[in-house]
Amino acid sequence: MLASERISEPMRVKLIQSKLRTENSNKLCCAIRSTADYLTQLTYPELYERHSGSLVRLAARSMIYWHLIDSLSTPPEGHISFQEIQENALVAAAETDQPELVKKLLAKHVNAACNTRYFGEMFAAAAASGSLSLVLMILEYWDWNNRTNIHSTRYVHAVQAAAVSGHKNIVITLVNRGRPLPNSLYDDAIAQTVKAGRVSMVELLLNLRQEHSNAGRERAFWTTLIRTAVEWNKLEVLQYLVQNNASMLGQATIGLAIEDASRKQHYEGLQILLSALQDFPDREAKHYTGGLFWTAWSGSLEHLTSLVTIFEHEKRQILRALAGAISGKRRSIVAYLLRSAGVDLTDQDLPTRFTDAVCLILPETFSPRKPECARSITSLAQSLFESSKSGNLAGVIEAFQAAKVQHPNDDLRSFSCAFCEAAKNNHPDILLYLCENRAPHLITAFATSTAIVRIFEDFGWDVNQPDVDPRCPRLG
Repeated sequence: MLASERISEPMRVKLIQSKLRTENSNKLCCAIRSTADYLTQLTYPELYERHSGSLVRLAARSMIYWHLIDSLSTPPEGHISFQEIQENALVAAAETDQPELVKKLLAKHVNAACNTRYFGEMFAAAAASGSLSLVLMILEYWDWNNRTNIHSTRYVHAVQAAAVSGHKNIVITLVNRGRPLPNSLYDDAIAQTVKAGRVSMVELLLNLRQEHSNAGRERAFWTTLIRTAVEWNKLEVLQYLVQNNASMLGQATIGLAIEDASRKQHYEGLQILLSALQDFPDREAKHYTGGLFWTAWSGSLEHLTSLVTIFEHEKRQILRALAGAISGKRRSIVAYLLRSAGVDLTDQDLPTRFTDAVCLILPETFSPRKPECARSITSLAQSLFESSKSGNLAGVIEAFQAAKVQHPNDDLRSFSCAFCEAAKNNHPDILLYLCENRAPHLITAFATSTAIVRIFEDFGWDVNQPDVDPRCPRLG
């Protein structure tokens, strides 16, 4: 999600209000003033501020941020049409729960299914207002048999608006009253309700929902839910999802969510997710690479200890975490991980390079025996490729050490393919070792996780300059 989309609704309201107080004319402010003027003609002059405030709130809530900024910085294009003003007025009347004003506008044949340029949809505004009587009036007004387009779009958006606002009675009314809809149409509504942190509404909508027949789409749905809960740090919703839907989420999805929580340092959420691992006695370590990396990178010894302990201090997991600690320059975490791997740090300087730290954990891999027959560089490159793909760090190191001994003058260009395999298969420890021991091969198109992206950034990749072509990488 773009950082601009995280700007809160109150901040957007203040931005619009500040523009309204100036003399400068722009598209959005002109629409607000024209519509508020029209509404006062239908009601009373003293209600101007109420109507203007409603339109400001609707714009702040409904508009994509870049559209909001563009509308506040662009002069109006001539006069606003009377039809557009009427539709804007209908949305504002619904948002402020003025049923008589809504009736008056509908009697003027204003489109009840309108979706305005700046203020959203009329039916969604009514649902978000919390007025069940107003929603029922709109339901009676519409011709459901002929307006199928309304039923498949505006109707679902109204369910979402009511759910996000916490109006359970309206959600139940809408779901029970409407014709059957494809269950997938409610998926976005559930995700938005998770983002709003409405636990009871999430539970209600999940109970009404049926699974997708397509297994891939069903997995994507649950992945979106739990990652949204982590992203917005909605702990109650996250707890509910983990406790009641662990089997639906699956181990791979839990692993992704652990990575998200670790990277964002949402540690309470991380603890909730770690508690879910008890439902997976046969844990596949590959799913938790990102979590190990980012927990170590962030420097939280307490939470890293919890995660490493789950995997019984396996060296493979320690090495993945060690890559994060080195990337984040967390000296205390490096020391902890080395001790966990059985390394005695007495009278030793703490290593700052991943290669030096690994040498202490896997000393045997750095002392290759000279074979009776030297292997060709092509054979070593193939071994390196396979080890990078499978996540065998010891095999990668052994191939490098053998090349140094047997082919000291080779530029190791044939080793470049190993960077792609480490990136594609999410092996940050292998990628970090490769970057430290050869000119980094920054093919960022192959990055499959944020841990891989972090290492690419450490070695010179600029996130604002993506690869022109996967076949044309940049060297760090």
